[in-house]
Amino acid sequence: MIIKNNYMISCRKHANNIERVRQNYKTRQNKIRLGMNEYVPSMPEELFKEVMKGFTKEIASSYPEINQAYDSLSKYLSQPRDRLLLTSGADAAIKMTLETFCDPGDEIATISPTFLMYKIHASLLNCKFSEILCDKDGACSLDNLLSLLKTKTKAVIIANPNGVTGFTFSVSNIRNLVEKAEKQNTVVIIDETYADFGGINTSVLLEDFSNLIIIRSFSKNIGMAGLRIGYILTSEHLAGMIEKFKPMMEISSMAVNAIVAICSNKKYLQKAVKNIVVSRGKFADGLADLGYKVIERGGNFVLVDFGDRRKEVLESLEKNNIEYRVFGSPLKKYIRITVGIDEIMSYVLIQTMERKMKEILTTI
Repeated sequence: MIIKNNYMISCRKHANNIERVRQNYKTRQNKIRLGMNEYVPSMPEELFKEVMKGFTKEIASSYPEINQAYDSLSKYLSQPRDRLLLTSGADAAIKMTLETFCDPGDEIATISPTFLMYKIHASLLNCKFSEILCDKDGACSLDNLLSLLKTKTKAVIIANPNGVTGFTFSVSNIRNLVEKAEKQNTVVIIDETYADFGGINTSVLLEDFSNLIIIRSFSKNIGMAGLRIGYILTSEHLAGMIEKFKPMMEISSMAVNAIVAICSNKKYLQKAVKNIVVSRGKFADGLADLGYKVIERGGNFVLVDFGDRRKEVLESLEKNNIEYRVFGSPLKKYIRITVGIDEIMSYVLIQTMERKMKEILTTI
């Protein structure tokens, strides 16, 4: 059989140099998943049973009854239904929002390093992408934040807390940004995927400004990354614009079930977040006691500088199937480790001190 290559068909010109990679693993279930900031090891068993309890063959065979999810989430957040848009994870929320407000050639600005999909979505829209780097420890100033606003900036998108550095701008800082942006008709998108771990909530600003869009998800805070549940919270006016770009069905029937289940009892989320925040503090203290430089901020992770023991520690983590994440400049000396429940992090801590323990034993 002869296969002919047809080079006459091409994608849109501006997308020719955009490279996307496919998932490079078949499973991660055989690892301790501390590389992608999921809730580890899983959502609470009681919540899982609630999610599955009402899921039947008939529901799986029917199109999603999405209004159930909207009603539950509206009540849970004490926000009007018309301010909410459900999405397939925070990623879809980001895509829909930028598609709504940004034309080709517009400028989108952010603080880096951050979620890589910001830049990809901007590139796919043929927009200019402007970045300001944090410092070598991942910190940023209010001046850095406000300097994102140039005359022609169409949208500013900020992860708060930042999913790479954990750095968190205060609500007061965000207010300053939104207020300045409103004067030049710039949309401000606050990605609050990690907000529960940082105790941040900018929704109080929605009453005062017409240009604020908040994006959240249930991927990090309660263990629903596999269900792909996110949402947009904004003014009724902006929500009506973004809704033009939503798919026919925002989420799946299983996701509807999950939202109804989690919104039925706030204690599910409150307890899950508290467990990780407490575990994060213990893990950070344990690493510091071993002599490592640790940055603990607003995410469900810590940044660790293992210094001259970096190679041995990383080898130990890999040998024990423990995931972690490395970054380039300006954070190249740090390793990001997702924080799970206490039992998991105690085990991880032991692996970071494996060689040190051997050295101690040889001196006894």
